[in-house]
Amino acid sequence: SVINTVAGHWSRQWNGTKPRPRVERIFEVMLPRDSRARNTSYRCEDGGSFELQTYHSSQCICDLGVNDAILCDWKSCGICNIIKSSFHAFAFGVAQNSGRYGLGIYSYENPALADRFSTSSTSSPFRVMVVCEVAIANLNGDTSQSRGLTAKGVVDEELVFVSDPAAITPSYIVLYR
Repeated sequence: SVINTVAGHWSRQWNGTKPRPRVERIFEVMLPRDSRARNTSYRCEDGGSFELQTYHSSQCICDLGVNDAILCDWKSCGICNIIKSSFHAFAFGVAQNSGRYGLGIYSYENPALADRFSTSSTSSPFRVMVVCEVAIANLNGDTSQSRGLTAKGVVDEELVFVSDPAAITPSYIVLYR
């Protein structure tokens, strides 16, 4: 099943100093048509792109997945805001994260690195992570070159950075402990 494939990839990619947590639940994200269209348009620009599966974590102050998979309306819940806006808004309405490459969206091929940014509600037994599909512009027109800097993003040994929210879409929500 797709869920088993997602859980297997998450487990294989986990490379951290702490033991790998156990995946408890996975929910598929159903994107609205306009989000899918923006991402499709982005992927077709500039001679195409290749896609990476990455992981993004943020604070999740609600009980997402404890009883059901309903997204909350709290402005401070990073995970729910990311899913609802397809990375166009983060917690407290912030438009982008900031980091070593400037303002944009940071995600990780290794879920253990994304886990550093996961903060959960005290009433939830789960930590929460978003599985993402990131469109990376072809580097020099070469899809085999998967590391480096482009005008629209960065793929380095630790992280994947994109400045345009149309380049990244949430595809699954992983609950783990």
